[in-house]
Amino acid sequence: MVHHREALETFRALVSLERQAWSVFAATDVLLVAYGLYIRLAGPLAFGILVLVALLVSSVSIHRHLVPVGYVIYANELILAQGSPLGITYAASRTPELLSAYQRVREAGDEERPDLLKAVDSGAIGARSIVVISLLIAAQVALVVMTLQSGYAMF
Repeated sequence: MVHHREALETFRALVSLERQAWSVFAATDVLLVAYGLYIRLAGPLAFGILVLVALLVSSVSIHRHLVPVGYVIYANELILAQGSPLGITYAASRTPELLSAYQRVREAGDEERPDLLKAVDSGAIGARSIVVISLLIAAQVALVVMTLQSGYAMF
């Protein structure tokens, strides 16, 4: 039961950290875009791209930690037969394959589990987050190009 409680607290902390990272990086990017447009320089807009890349890296890092913690919650919920299946809900909402991958990891032997979980981890890294951030980066690159073409100086 202690492991389950710790896994739940870690899961909540990681999700909270992810939301905070999105908030800070998004606010920073918006301020850089507004400032760059206000002073008619493309440099702050270009620097905003680096902020979005940092958001992408932090998001992938957080998701890499969420997958194993989600598995611990999933496995404990099956053992404890609790009524609130957070691990199952997380796995089903992250990717369609994650829940079946969790089941395969649970059925594997103790020696095989870490390697199987690493394989699951590499394939379930928040694809939606990566797509959204990549689209934001592409849009911001287009904005930098458009501002440079319209006569804005870089710095």
